[in-house]
Amino acid sequence: MKNKSIFEDWFGIKPRIPIGFPWLSPTGGARLSEEVLQAMHEAGKYKVDQRALLIQAGRTVADLIGAEAAFITSGGSAALTLAAAAVMTGKDLTKMRQLPETDYPIKLRNEFIVQVGTFPAYLTSLRVAGGKIIWAGSKGAERNQIYDPELSIRKAMGIIILPEDIEEAITERTAGIIAAVPTSKSVPPPLTVPIEDIVKIAQKHNIPTIVDSSHLPTSGGKRGQALLKKYLDMGVDLVCTSCGKAMEAPNNTGLVYGRKDLVEAAAPQGTSAFPLNYESSEFPEYPKTRSELIGRGFKVSKEQIVGLVAALKRYLAMDDQAVTARDMKLCNWMADQFRDFPHVKAIGVVPESDWPNDNMHEGGPSCVLEIDEQALNIRITDLNQLMLTGEPPAVEMAGCDVLAPWKRLQLFSRGVKDGEEKIVIEKLKNVLCSGLETKPLSP
Repeated sequence: MKNKSIFEDWFGIKPRIPIGFPWLSPTGGARLSEEVLQAMHEAGKYKVDQRALLIQAGRTVADLIGAEAAFITSGGSAALTLAAAAVMTGKDLTKMRQLPETDYPIKLRNEFIVQVGTFPAYLTSLRVAGGKIIWAGSKGAERNQIYDPELSIRKAMGIIILPEDIEEAITERTAGIIAAVPTSKSVPPPLTVPIEDIVKIAQKHNIPTIVDSSHLPTSGGKRGQALLKKYLDMGVDLVCTSCGKAMEAPNNTGLVYGRKDLVEAAAPQGTSAFPLNYESSEFPEYPKTRSELIGRGFKVSKEQIVGLVAALKRYLAMDDQAVTARDMKLCNWMADQFRDFPHVKAIGVVPESDWPNDNMHEGGPSCVLEIDEQALNIRITDLNQLMLTGEPPAVEMAGCDVLAPWKRLQLFSRGVKDGEEKIVIEKLKNVLCSGLETKPLSP
C-alpha cells in the first residue's frame, strides 16, 4: 500500500496534480526542487543572526541579478508594500514611523499613478503603506470589453492611455508611477503606455518607477539574468517580484530590488530584525528601526531566505532549451491523446508568447483543446471542480478555463512531474465523457 502524504495523514487533505497554471498561491505555489528542499532543511538546523543573514543574502541576490541592491520579502505583495513605503519615506525614520498615515504630522508624497487596465490585482499592497491610487485614464473603461470569437481575443474597448494622460496625473504629491508587466489580465500596448515610455516620463519629472513583475514570466522559454534585469536596464528604479512562481522558490518569498538608496529605505520597514541600536550596528547603512513599522508582520524565516537563494541559483542555471523542450514534448503528448477523441479537437501546442490572444496565463507551454460543450454535455468552467472530486487523484485545473469564452481548454505542462500526465489525461477523458450520462446542458 502506498504511503499517504503528510497532508492526507495529518489533515485528511489530498495533494493535487497541477495541470493548470503551475504556480498559483491558493494551491501552494511551485513544487519545490530537491535542491531547494535540501537547502531549507540544512538551514533549519541552525540559529543565525537574522539581521546579518538578510543583509548578506540581499547582497548575494543583488550580485546574481546584477542589481545595485536587493531585499528578500515575504512575497510579491509585501515587496510592493515596502517599495511604496520606501519612495514615500526614504531613509527618514520619523516618516517611516508615521506610515500608513501620510497627511499628519508630516505631509508625505503619497500618490501612485496607475494606468487603467494594467494593474488590477494588487493595488491593496500600495494602500497598506498609505498610498493613494491615481488612475491615468477612465477607470470605468477597463470593464468595457468584448470577446472576439474570430481571433480568440478579448478586446478592451474605450481604453487608449497616452503618455500625456500619465503626465497630467502628476501632482506635487506624486510618490511614484507603477508599471505592471503585461499579463493575461492586462491591456497591452499600444492601448496603454509601455514601460520604456513610463520610465522616460518618470525621469523627466524625477519620480521613481516601480515595476510589478509578480509572475516573472518565462516568455518564449527565456529565463535567467536577462529577464530579471530587463526592467532595470530600462531605467526602472525598483522591481517587485513573487519568487514562488517561475523561480520556484518557497511560495511566501519575494524580492524588491534595484536602486540602492530605495532598497535601503524599504528593508528596515520590512522586518523588526534589523538593529535596534543604529550606532552599535555592524551594518550602519541601515537606519535603526522598531517593531511599530508597517512591515512588522513581514517576517521571512532563515529557511525561506536560504530556499529563495537556492531557487534563484537554480533558475539562473536552467538550460532554457532543455526545459522548454521537455514541456513542449509533454504538451504534444497530451494533444495526441485527443486526436481521435469525440467532440474534442486538439488545436495545437503553443509557447505562451506565440498564442494569438491577450489573456493567456503566464504558465509556459500549453496544449489547447477545442471542446464541444453541447455534444459532451459539460461546461469547460465546470471541469476544475469535477477533476478535483471523484476517484483519485485530485487534479488542479485552475487557469485552464481562461479561453472558455471560445470553447477552448488549456492544459499546462510545467507543474506536472514526469509520469503524472498519463494519470491526468485518463481522468480528464473520463470526466469529459461523464456528461453524456446526465441531463443535457441548457442552451
